[in-house]
Amino acid sequence: MGSLAIEEKRPLGQPANMPTVKRIGRQKLEISTADASAILEKHQLGRLMTLKPLEANPMNSIFEIKPERGDSLILKIQCRLGIGSLKGEHYAIHLLRQLTDLPVSHLCLFDNDRDIIPYPYLLSNKLSGESGYAFFERTDHVNRMQLSEALGHIVGVIHRLEVREPEQLRNCDLNQWQGIVKKALLSDENFREEIAALSDTFYSQLSDLMASVSALQIDDEPVLLWGDAFFYNLLVKSNNGKVEITGLYDFQFAAYGSHLFDFYKIEGDFRGRRPREIYGHAEYIEQFHKGYEEAGKAANAPSDTHQILVNIIRNAIQTRYWWWDCFGILHPKTPDYLKAILGGLAELARR
Repeated sequence: MGSLAIEEKRPLGQPANMPTVKRIGRQKLEISTADASAILEKHQLGRLMTLKPLEANPMNSIFEIKPERGDSLILKIQCRLGIGSLKGEHYAIHLLRQLTDLPVSHLCLFDNDRDIIPYPYLLSNKLSGESGYAFFERTDHVNRMQLSEALGHIVGVIHRLEVREPEQLRNCDLNQWQGIVKKALLSDENFREEIAALSDTFYSQLSDLMASVSALQIDDEPVLLWGDAFFYNLLVKSNNGKVEITGLYDFQFAAYGSHLFDFYKIEGDFRGRRPREIYGHAEYIEQFHKGYEEAGKAANAPSDTHQILVNIIRNAIQTRYWWWDCFGILHPKTPDYLKAILGGLAELARR
C-alpha cells in the first residue's frame, strides 16, 4: 500500500502556513485491491468486486467496497493520529446499536491487528440516504426547521445513554480539566519543544496560572458525546413534506464529558457556516434545543466557569491533537490558541 509523505523540516517553533496545512490535509493513503480483498477474506465478507476512494478528513482514508454478494461496505482507515480514534467510534456505535433505535450501521468491525495494513480500520455498512448537509442547503426553510429539530432530538437521545466504560472514549469531563489540559500540553516532549520555541514564556505562565486556580467543583454530569454532530454526518430522505433521518455516521470524535462540547460545536456551525442566508437563522438553533428537550434531556444554562473551561480544553485539544499529532505541524493559529488558554486560566485565577 502507499504511504503518507513526511512534512519537510521547518525551523523549531514556526507555525505552518495555510497552503501547507491544506496540502498535507489532501494527502491520502492508497490501498491495493489485494489488501482490500484480504481484509474482506479475513472477516468472511466475500470476494471483492470494486474499490472506490471517498472523501475523508485528514486523519483517515475511506473507501467504498463492493463485495460479490450483498450491499456495499465502508472501509475507514485511520492513517494519522488525531483527536479521535476508531476504537472510540466502535464503542459509541456499539452503544447506539444496543441501546437505541437510531439508524447506525449494523456491521461495525474494528481491527487493530495491523497484519494486512499497518493501520487500524473500521468496517461498516454503507447507509442509504442523501447527505443531510446537501439536503439542508438545497431545501426550504420549513424542512431546515424540521432537520434542525431532528438533530437536536438525536443528540438528546445520545446524551441520555448510560456509559459504563468511559475509558473507551476521549475524556472531556470538566471536573478533570487539569488532567486533560496537562496531558494535551505537557505529555509529548517534541511538542513541548515546539511550543517553547514559539513562546519562551508560555509554559511558565501555564504552570503559574494552573497553580493559582482554586479547586473547582463543577456541577456537570458527563454524557456520551457525538463529538462531530452536524448535518454532514446525517443521511436523510424527504417524503410528503416530512424529513426522515436514515443514517448516522462518523463517531470518531466520540467522548465522555460535558454536553457543552456538542452544543458549542453545533451552535458554532450554525453561526459560522456560509452562506449566511442558509445557516444564519437563529430559529435553527432554537429548533435544535427544542428537539433536544423533547428527547427528554434538559440542559441548564452554563455558568461562566463552564464556558471558560470548555474553551480552555477545546483550544488545548486543537493545538495538540488535531494539528500536532495529526500533521506534525503547528497550525498558523497556534499563538491564538495559546493566548486563549492563558486568558481563560487568568480569568479563573481571578475568581
